[in-house]
Amino acid sequence: MAVALKINQKHKQVTLKSALEEFIRFTNSKNRSEKTVSNYRKEFSKFMEWYGEDGDIHSIDSDTIISYIEYLKSQGSRKAVSINTALRHLKAIFNYWSLEKNYFPPFRIHMLETQEEPKEVYTNDQLSILTKKPSKYNFQEL
Repeated sequence: MAVALKINQKHKQVTLKSALEEFIRFTNSKNRSEKTVSNYRKEFSKFMEWYGEDGDIHSIDSDTIISYIEYLKSQGSRKAVSINTALRHLKAIFNYWSLEKNYFPPFRIHMLETQEEPKEVYTNDQLSILTKKPSKYNFQEL
């Protein structure tokens, strides 16, 4: 019986917009914050703009995601950290569609490797000023 359900779901015509609305309804039932839901919508609308509103939901797979990552990197305006944030939002949506709705088989989404940027450290003079005990009488020492 479960196999028949999967076959029926696979042949069912589902638009990306209607599938997103199903996911949003699901996230609202899980009591996700408005900001989280807004981020899901924002990142998915960017994906849908690239993929096409009429794209076949049943053909989304890991190759689709790799192509999307290549597209995001080619735009040059997003760092690896922000691409990973977008991928995390899309991962939540795609996991729901594959595991709960059976729109396509599950697949892994791999995050980009990131380089941590070195942090600027304080000089000894700056540390001395910061750790100096404040005066009880004058609050404008600096």
